[in-house]
Amino acid sequence: MLVRGGLFRYPCARIVGPKGKVYGVDGNPSAISALQEQAEKEGLKNLFLTAGAAEDIVVCEHGADFVFFGISSMISKTPPKPCPTPAA
Repeated sequence: MLVRGGLFRYPCARIVGPKGKVYGVDGNPSAISALQEQAEKEGLKNLFLTAGAAEDIVVCEHGADFVFFGISSMISKTPPKPCPTPAA
């Protein structure tokens, strides 16, 4: 599961459980540091956080079961990239 925003990261990490993985991307490195500290306090070892532009980061090359991408406060400076066509 890939999520953006601290509001959703922790509940998602709890929902998928210890065998699942939750990836989080945020453009603010300070926010990532704070989120990592909180995840450690809560014992969430399945939360993988990365700082950067979401459209430039590939967090899972083989697909995901679910992707949540909140864009309420995000303004991209670059045009969207086309999605690759899945191989048959």
